[in-house]
Amino acid sequence: MILLIFVGFYACKSRKSPEPPAQNNPAVECSDTISYASVIKPIFDQKCIRCHSGKLPKGGIDLASYERASRVPGHRMECVVSAGGACNSMPPNGEPLTPDEAQYIQCWVSTGMNN
Repeated sequence: MILLIFVGFYACKSRKSPEPPAQNNPAVECSDTISYASVIKPIFDQKCIRCHSGKLPKGGIDLASYERASRVPGHRMECVVSAGGACNSMPPNGEPLTPDEAQYIQCWVSTGMNN
């Protein structure tokens, strides 16, 4: 019985803690100066464009240009970056969004998706 308790405790202790939710990340400050061109496009180019561009972008989300990205409803964009969201593991194959990247995207959406 003691062995089972020890094994259970050790198994829980050895698991990696999940990343903190993006909205609680103090390293990124939301402001209306977060623009698509200077902040968001480099993130999309590095982590999103492979699937979310072209004639048939996955999920109907096209992030190839400001004009297209700004047409994506905010609630769909926030799904990608919200903690625990169904889309939170974007991109599915490759390096996931960092907490800072997720926070920048969330701030960009909440401040009006500026170019």
